[in-house]
Amino acid sequence: MGRIERYHNSEAARALAPNISKFGTNAGVGNAAFEEIWEVAAAYNFLSTAATLYIGSSDALDIAVSITVEGLDANWVYQKVEVDLDGTDPKADQVAVVSSGGAETWIRINRAKVTSSTAAVGNIWIADEVPGTWAVTGLPGTLGNTVAFLPIADQITMQSVYSTGATEVGALAAWEVSNSTNQASEAKIQVRNFGEVFATRSSVFGLTSDTWRKVYQVYYTLPPKSDIRIIAKAAATTADFTGEFCIYTKL
Repeated sequence: MGRIERYHNSEAARALAPNISKFGTNAGVGNAAFEEIWEVAAAYNFLSTAATLYIGSSDALDIAVSITVEGLDANWVYQKVEVDLDGTDPKADQVAVVSSGGAETWIRINRAKVTSSTAAVGNIWIADEVPGTWAVTGLPGTLGNTVAFLPIADQITMQSVYSTGATEVGALAAWEVSNSTNQASEAKIQVRNFGEVFATRSSVFGLTSDTWRKVYQVYYTLPPKSDIRIIAKAAATTADFTGEFCIYTKL
């Protein structure tokens, strides 16, 4: 019989550090199927193999913008790279997400944010798509290739997904979801252990113009190489969702 490992709230918080908060928005959740809470009109791209990723802007004026990208390499080991957008035309010329002189590949992106003194004036896209195939608007030619998206208004990724590293054990401490529309909608938090499928850990039904939050008295264990996501589905017309979850991790 399988065993579900859990951390108790009293001592786990002292044993695990630091707290990680992942948050996102999706203003266009439909009623046909569950969608990840992020701002791209495509399913989130959990890469099956590590790849060189490329970054670009929807505005050609973003010539002095730097982005710091955090995620996992081909071996599921944490890595962080600060990359400068193309200094001539970041809308037409996407650059690789690698360090100076490096050749990093990525299996997961957990967060990206603007870290220059100059704010981005366009939306920033990171995708598993080579230059030359991106649209003239500065978007990936195939939206489904997107792994990270930084809206102009936020200057940071707004996506309720996270993946643990090769030696990283996590504990799901709390999650919440908000629906700003007057229709009874659904949301779930799901975990996919490495080599398995996404399984629901908690869900809420009938969420109408409200915020629902669950704080775990007993934490759910997140083994190494686990994917965590919040998904939602509207009841009728398009709904506007936000979602956030908090985890503790240790290496």
